[in-house]
Amino acid sequence: MKQAHFKKLIQANKELFYQDLAQLIAIPSVKGQAQVGAPYGIENKRVLEKIMEIAESYGFKAHLVEDAVAYIQVGEGDEYVGIVGHLDVVEAGGEWTYPPFELTQANGKLYGRGILDNKGPIFSCLYGLKLLIDQGYRFDKTIRILFGSDEESGSSDIPRYLNQEKAPVFAFTPDCKYPVVYGDRGILNVVFETTLSAQSLALISEIDGEQGRSFVPDVLSCMVEGQALAVQGKRAPSNAPDLGSNGITLLAEKIKETTTNEELKHYFTWLYDCLHEKHLGQGLNMSWQDEMSGYLNVTPYLLEKTPRTIRKPREL
Repeated sequence: MKQAHFKKLIQANKELFYQDLAQLIAIPSVKGQAQVGAPYGIENKRVLEKIMEIAESYGFKAHLVEDAVAYIQVGEGDEYVGIVGHLDVVEAGGEWTYPPFELTQANGKLYGRGILDNKGPIFSCLYGLKLLIDQGYRFDKTIRILFGSDEESGSSDIPRYLNQEKAPVFAFTPDCKYPVVYGDRGILNVVFETTLSAQSLALISEIDGEQGRSFVPDVLSCMVEGQALAVQGKRAPSNAPDLGSNGITLLAEKIKETTTNEELKHYFTWLYDCLHEKHLGQGLNMSWQDEMSGYLNVTPYLLEKTPRTIRKPREL
């Protein structure tokens, strides 16, 4: 099939693509409490059921493995090429220009939670396969598309799948950056706990604002010596901190400039000097790199007060 013909085919069928993708986007498939028949929560099970329903409407036979991974297959061979993606998403959080769980078309783009990570890409693979088969295309190899439901929390769905099914002989995932990624850096989560005196801790309140491992926090606030401090950063994925403006270091800057307490001033000066806009670990003498992976990324994603300490996990 020539590329020009396939582009015309996509144009002629894009409305059904949008319609069915919207059904997936509409399900808030954020990991929830495990239940019988739903190990990652009701919504994550529901999105698997929805993709199976859509796939079966296209003429595919859909399968569900341990209520964790759905798949469709073309061909009957025991060995297969796998296309591996996921339908779970992180919490919407923050401020959205468009509703996170609605598919919105604007400015020549599509918006919605999961449109890039990963509902849009993995569904595109299913839809593209449908269009090829509708055109009479036949494959020399068995192809299987896997739809996971726990990638955002560690991919424990894949061991469940492999308990029941053979691994693919070759696989790729459309969950990456254009045009191709051939490897991935590891992730190390580190917690720094700094013990402060009770007198110093009494001068600062709990940190208010949404914080989590998956993103650079933006809007944070606290009380310091009776003064209300607030910052407005810019949210970004935690694996791309340079795209955002981290509320933790912005708040540290305000605290160190506001407090008259030497212990608080010393701690928050250290936090700001070592981590503000230093995404490659240079402020911690950790600016490491190798030829294959590039530079290490360092992202502070949580700042919290405990009865005796200030805790600051960060992701490497």
